[in-house]
Amino acid sequence: MPYSKRIANNIPEKVTVVLKARGFELLWIGLYQRLKTISVDLAEKNSTGNKIGLGIAGEFNKQFGKEISSIEVVATQPDSVYIFLSSKYQKKVAVRPSLRYSLKKNFGLLENIKMVPDSIFISGEKSVIEKIDSVITQNVEFTALDKSVQKDLNIVTPAKDVLLSAYQSLLTIPVDEFIENKISLAVHFQDGDNKRLVLIPEKVDVIYKAPLKYYNSLPLDSFKISTTRQPGSPEGKLLIKVENYPFRAQVISAIPSSVTYFIQR
Repeated sequence: MPYSKRIANNIPEKVTVVLKARGFELLWIGLYQRLKTISVDLAEKNSTGNKIGLGIAGEFNKQFGKEISSIEVVATQPDSVYIFLSSKYQKKVAVRPSLRYSLKKNFGLLENIKMVPDSIFISGEKSVIEKIDSVITQNVEFTALDKSVQKDLNIVTPAKDVLLSAYQSLLTIPVDEFIENKISLAVHFQDGDNKRLVLIPEKVDVIYKAPLKYYNSLPLDSFKISTTRQPGSPEGKLLIKVENYPFRAQVISAIPSSVTYFIQR
């Protein structure tokens, strides 16, 4: 069946094929279960339009002629079957993993969890498709991960008679060991009156962690802190905020979280 099409008419579930052959050959056909099903790939027959005519005798000979060449098809009922196809309503939806996982101590996600493809097309009756915003995968669980994992997951069909453009998606959980470190940064604060200030302490330790893979390549000059005076905070206190930090780093804390300042007279 073409992905974007649906059968618009009723077609018979069974057809009758009258055969001419010797008795033991007919008996053999009755016992050979596969000969009781005629399979037709509509995708291969849809090149000329949405009306497909199937000659039953021709389809029977095409599929089984090599195996029962001595048997003659005398008649079929019906002689042929017509299938009318119409376009299905389709839209693009996100693929979401049905996932539970935990990480081993000192390990973390190197990047965001990925699904490839992260979205697919679904098609079917409009009233059904309009209600579906995403599809989910089979359930999967990982515990105490200490390395990256990849796994093909089956996508669950969200409703009956809904077709999917893909039935699997590759899950990637990028995991790496994270190393903790600290960097000392000087505190700067400029008073509005340009008065000289004394800050205690003069430096703040920023505690951060980073993936082992990128630990030695972090641009440490990307760290930047700022100071602010919040309304209602004690006089002479400045709050510390880590304003910038490298893309791969995760800031844990700034110690101390505030500094004291004095105006030097």
